[in-house]
Amino acid sequence: MSWRPLRWLDAPAVELVREGGALTLILAGERTPALVPVHAFPHSATQRAVALVDASGEVVAMLDSPDALPPDSARALSETLADRTFEPEIEEVLALAYRDAVHHWTVRTSAGDRTFTTRQRWNALPVVRLPSGACLILGDDGVRYRIRDPAALSARSRRLLFPVL
Repeated sequence: MSWRPLRWLDAPAVELVREGGALTLILAGERTPALVPVHAFPHSATQRAVALVDASGEVVAMLDSPDALPPDSARALSETLADRTFEPEIEEVLALAYRDAVHHWTVRTSAGDRTFTTRQRWNALPVVRLPSGACLILGDDGVRYRIRDPAALSARSRRLLFPVL
């Protein structure tokens, strides 16, 4: 793998075409096939920077403002990201226990009942509150769980969730 400068794309000039489970980037007549979109950080701003990664795992280009893409390209990007992203929404917290610096969760989600763990870090709780009021929980298995509106959960779920907010 050789070093090359990161290529930032001007979104309005970009054409993305969905081919199979990947994207083809068309820019100034040049085609770059088999690219996989990956959300850049932070997790709270998933509509911001997106990396386009090739099969070897190298970042080919970055999109700073995907929302500025032409409509067909934005749809192709959105559909490809949706296929790659598994982010169940928590509908109810059934059980939450804390043992040995590990939170053990049992939840009902949009994808069915799930059990997962999160580690308590010395400087952070396992739940990230987003500016919108929603919450994200990153399980130790790498799955992100979303609580769209914590206030809309049942009283029991809110009581279990309160210590980690």
